[in-house]
Amino acid sequence: MKDKKILKRVNYWVTIGIVLIICIGIFTWWNNSKKKTPHHKLKPQPALIDNTSTRPASYTTKEFKNLLSQNYPDIYKNLNFKQKPTFYVIPGLIQSAAIKYTPPGQGQPGIAYDMDPQGLAIIDHKYLIISAYSKSKTFDSVLWVLDFKTGRFVKTIALNNIDHVGGNYL
Repeated sequence: MKDKKILKRVNYWVTIGIVLIICIGIFTWWNNSKKKTPHHKLKPQPALIDNTSTRPASYTTKEFKNLLSQNYPDIYKNLNFKQKPTFYVIPGLIQSAAIKYTPPGQGQPGIAYDMDPQGLAIIDHKYLIISAYSKSKTFDSVLWVLDFKTGRFVKTIALNNIDHVGGNYL
């Protein structure tokens, strides 16, 4: 009689254990199978300085480092992450202050959403300059000025043309 009670109790707890394991398994499967928005489809809210976005347009530094370590481990292991900044955020990829090149509003300040970075220059290890042009040719080309040591955005300089300003122009 005592053995039957013990066996009944063991069966009860084994059944509870199996149900819990199944529930945890279903929850884990459900949580992992939910559709997650790919990073390239996220629309980050820009941090703006004088109407120029200064946050990454696609990945945070942590996400970028993680992807870099997974996809390019040889490059990743040779980077010095103690050096500041390790990475520079390219400003203006979400939006940039610019001067309107075409009518209406020609010569007036505006906001460009189609700037395409082209060139890069370092000036006296003090400034990092990135050149960009408006793909729609609606806005003047620009230079984005960053502090070389901190990576912080300093300002946007509008050029008086719509040229495809690459590295040869700086």
